[in-house]
Amino acid sequence: MRMKTLMTAALCSILALGLATPALAGDWMVEGLFGYYDPDSIDDNGEIYGARVGYRVNEHFGMLLSGGVIDLEDDFVDIESADLQFGLFLTDFSFHWYPTGKNFYLFAGPGYASIDLEIDIPGSNNDIEESDTVFTVNGGLGYQWMIGEGFY
Repeated sequence: MRMKTLMTAALCSILALGLATPALAGDWMVEGLFGYYDPDSIDDNGEIYGARVGYRVNEHFGMLLSGGVIDLEDDFVDIESADLQFGLFLTDFSFHWYPTGKNFYLFAGPGYASIDLEIDIPGSNNDIEESDTVFTVNGGLGYQWMIGEGFY
């Protein structure tokens, strides 16, 4: 599971780098993200990583494709050598409407989520593996803060 996580992160980084070149020429937006998730109830940190690619068709309409992964691993309760692994993969495609033609926008669109859960408990035939997928709908409000070259 850990090797799969690292390979996925490397591929997302290469994809973001490759897509960044045409983004410089027009109204494209490319983002890569990586971080750590540290909930109180889990002993070990989890990784969060993903990429977003967007295109603003004109001053009033745009679209965004995003994908991300949350990967958690933890020692499970008080059972010695027990292990919990949780993986969540999310992808969304959203349409953006900029009513004023500026930075404020409304967005909505379909999505997809895949959840993988694995609990390893010592002993024979004690392990549990579950996986589920679901289609989602996303929507909301946003503000695009264009920092510009002056920030760097």
